[in-house]
Amino acid sequence: MAGILERLDLDELGPLDVWDALDDETKLQAGQSLFQHDWNDKSTKRDAIRAIAATIRFREVAVQKMQPEKRAQYLVQRVPIDDGFASTLLMALHMVARRPLLVEFLDRIGVTHEDGLISDGADFPALTEETVEAAADKLRSQHPDEQVDLYLASLLAMDDDWWGPLRGPLKSRAGASASP
Repeated sequence: MAGILERLDLDELGPLDVWDALDDETKLQAGQSLFQHDWNDKSTKRDAIRAIAATIRFREVAVQKMQPEKRAQYLVQRVPIDDGFASTLLMALHMVARRPLLVEFLDRIGVTHEDGLISDGADFPALTEETVEAAADKLRSQHPDEQVDLYLASLLAMDDDWWGPLRGPLKSRAGASASP
């Protein structure tokens, strides 16, 4: 099976494209992460519960009483996912299930954060392809390649303007892994 980068068009990439390229197990992990994360405004979980309720034609209170695993399953298997929900699910996956990877990457590129959370006034150094490629190479020595590729593709998909320097290294990697 091809890696995630081979399943994506890195020139025209949005959060939904990344979401659609995920395997079922990773999608479920993202859904579970959404319900585990302590979102500041609570509207994220509420929106997910409303979407599940509308899709399966249950009352919201019944969905709220479901086990988080069951809610996650309904969310990722039955609810139509759009770009906004895809972004939220990708962010939840990395903030909960893969936080060490996220934190390490932000540290390596010099972005100020608090355990992976970037505040509005955070320092953002100028990114170059060389900087992000070096950071990604270090990540790959400690994390599975597929998880690193997914994280970097997610960043690019969610904010092409800021994370644009990731495109070149990701395209090189996609081309290298697609070669025999």
